[in-house]
Amino acid sequence: MGSSEAGTGLPSVVSREDSALGGRTASWPAWSRAGSGYGLGVAFTAAVLVAQGQAVPWARQAVLFVVAGALLVACAARPGLVRRLGWAWLAALTAFGLVCATLVATEGLPARPYGDGAVFAQFVGDGRAVPRWLSGSLAAAVLHAAVWELPAVHAALPPPLASPAAFLALLCLAVSLGGTALLLWRWPGRLAVVLPMLTPVWVLFGTGYVEYYPLIAPAYVGALAWLFERPLERRSPRTIGILAGSLATLYVGFVPLAAAVLGAFALARPRRAIHAAGLALVTAAITIGVCWPEGPVSYVRTLYSVLNFGEAHVDPRYAGQIASPTSVFFSLDAAMSAARARDVAYVLTWGGGWWGIPLAAVAAVRACRRGVPGWRAAEARTWLALGLSAWLLHYLWFMVPRLGPAADIDLLFPAYLFAAFLAGRLLDESDDAPDSAWAAPVLGFALATLACVGPALVWTGLPATP
Repeated sequence: MGSSEAGTGLPSVVSREDSALGGRTASWPAWSRAGSGYGLGVAFTAAVLVAQGQAVPWARQAVLFVVAGALLVACAARPGLVRRLGWAWLAALTAFGLVCATLVATEGLPARPYGDGAVFAQFVGDGRAVPRWLSGSLAAAVLHAAVWELPAVHAALPPPLASPAAFLALLCLAVSLGGTALLLWRWPGRLAVVLPMLTPVWVLFGTGYVEYYPLIAPAYVGALAWLFERPLERRSPRTIGILAGSLATLYVGFVPLAAAVLGAFALARPRRAIHAAGLALVTAAITIGVCWPEGPVSYVRTLYSVLNFGEAHVDPRYAGQIASPTSVFFSLDAAMSAARARDVAYVLTWGGGWWGIPLAAVAAVRACRRGVPGWRAAEARTWLALGLSAWLLHYLWFMVPRLGPAADIDLLFPAYLFAAFLAGRLLDESDDAPDSAWAAPVLGFALATLACVGPALVWTGLPATP
């Protein structure tokens, strides 16, 4: 490694082997590497869109391209690019969020026909928990009743803000932006937390989008950052158990994540694994008891009845493609079809940031070649990363988006965010310096991709599905 930049303690120049672009590019100024990544991001994303029969609306988004590029170069002009861009991005999201909040109050926010926002608003208005979103949905319902339904508050609200949907729009916006700030404060200057924030779905979550996922996405990334922060061998079984039980009751889709955490901890500390698993069960049981007064048996039965197995409430395009009447996944033949490949390419392009999985793969190969400390075969975090990667790739490819690829584009957010997180985490650890040769071009590439496709998901509407 070369000398440190003044006042940062971080290497200013990395070796030729460490360079993301090869050769002498590691010694280029950060703004130059960022600009190169930005240009490549625009070019590659345009090629991806052309391959899908789409096009970038260059004229309509010209100002956005200029503003995003200027923001990137300004942050890269001084040391601490990752940290500076993270906070600048939060400022941009907050400004846009305030505009969206104003539009919520005036009923001027564009309709985003995705997800189950209407169902969520109905449950919150009724003061009930949604079974598959147990603890978080009940918290939202209780907060709505305790604040929004107070006679003095409700009487003062303008009509557009009086509905449960308007309450959820503002709550989702506040939680998403607040969670973004907490992540940047807790893990400053880390690609692992900044890269997920540059995915289109993260931006959507901070714009008054009514759904459950904006309420849990920051907690999801925070849990990942905490789990991979240091070896699991040094974690307390109490903390691991409580975390696993909390994740499982926060969202039923996090049950495999909780299981993977407990499994990896069992590899790390087999003698304490039973303690952790027991605490996870106790935590889950207590949460269910608090959130579902009818008891765990009633909760499990209700949850099973609302999970839409088989052909229940499925988009007609997926009729006959479900694995079995008791499955929520595609059959192998359907998953391996060209139509499914097109659907996956569509959701990754417009919702997840298509660069996430390729970048994670490149970062993983690089980490293996360099023997990054803490990511060896004997390290439990390695097996946790492999287990989560396998599960989320399966989830991405086999999970049935019952409303169709466009209307259910947010359903796959755990896969989108994990790919970006894992890529960033591997780069953070392998370089031992957030401002290495990798950071500038990677951030430039991600920001350029977002400038190309983000407005469609967030504002102007998605193109027709393939």
